[in-house]
Amino acid sequence: MSNKERENIITLNKNVSNESNPNDHDITGAIFLVGVTGIFFFSGFSSSLATLRRKSPKLFSKGLYKNEHYNDTGADLALRALKWGSFYSVISCSAIFYGIWKLSGASSFKEFRCKMKNILPQISKDPSLHET
Repeated sequence: MSNKERENIITLNKNVSNESNPNDHDITGAIFLVGVTGIFFFSGFSSSLATLRRKSPKLFSKGLYKNEHYNDTGADLALRALKWGSFYSVISCSAIFYGIWKLSGASSFKEFRCKMKNILPQISKDPSLHET
């Protein structure tokens, strides 16, 4: 093997090792979005509980335990409402997104992206156009 061939192989190996997998960026972005969503969900839920505890501590403490009038605690009812609300929101958003996908007539994500790019207005990258 000549020196020229060795240099070509080394150059090819460097090029292959320097290329990053495009899916790595997508996975990192998805993990970031899920993390941010979880943090804001938790902080919103915590702040609403803190507000409720601060405004009406007697009612808040009554909701933690079962009593003679209700079979469930307030926390059980809230958790059940959260579960059903989450279920309905995921199902309805999925149905809307699937309907848009089917109405577009696309068979792949790339085709869908191209169709939406043609339909939706372009956002210019010139900052002078966005100034108010």
